[in-house]
Amino acid sequence: MTFAETVNLIREDVRRRLELDGRRANLANVIGAALMPGVLCVIAYRVTNFLHQKRYRIFARIIDDIQHLYTGNEIHFGAVIGPGFVLGDRRGGGISEHVTIGRNCTVLGGSTMTLNANGIDLSKGRIVLGDHCVVGIGARIIGAVTLADCTQVKHNSVVLYSAPVAGSILSGIPARMVGTAPVDAVMRWNPLQSNFLPEPGARFRRAAKGNRS
Repeated sequence: MTFAETVNLIREDVRRRLELDGRRANLANVIGAALMPGVLCVIAYRVTNFLHQKRYRIFARIIDDIQHLYTGNEIHFGAVIGPGFVLGDRRGGGISEHVTIGRNCTVLGGSTMTLNANGIDLSKGRIVLGDHCVVGIGARIIGAVTLADCTQVKHNSVVLYSAPVAGSILSGIPARMVGTAPVDAVMRWNPLQSNFLPEPGARFRRAAKGNRS
């Protein structure tokens, strides 16, 4: 990856964060966004990932340690993350080097993605998130699991198993699929300003079931 490609990824990340916040992409807003903990952590990750690929790993570690003091979050420079990534400003999260994340994904903050689970071979295992996935506050993704496009992990859930169905809504400890949402609706949805999308008609089906009982 070239430095120009890294800069373009940063632009996409900042642009999407401003878009979700409802702000224009002018110079003042870009500078303000860059000082937000979530955005700064993502920018630092992009820079350290570039340095890691160029084998300047000592400099990558120094930058990562400095940003961690400010943001309280860590994205390992060995992770693979697509464009348009948004990280919330809540402190305490971590994304390990064994993680691959697709484009336009959102991690709302305080979440952990790690392979630290019994029986996982770190040389082979990997956590894979598809495009447009949303990980709620305080959620944990543990072990070599794969989440399909537009999967939503609700707050404080613990994901131990893969979710192969696009639009899955995962909740609980361990997390189970509690519904699905239309992929096109998830792609248009703003996860920073509204609750998780429910399965279409699920509320009415539960109400009907309650009436029958």
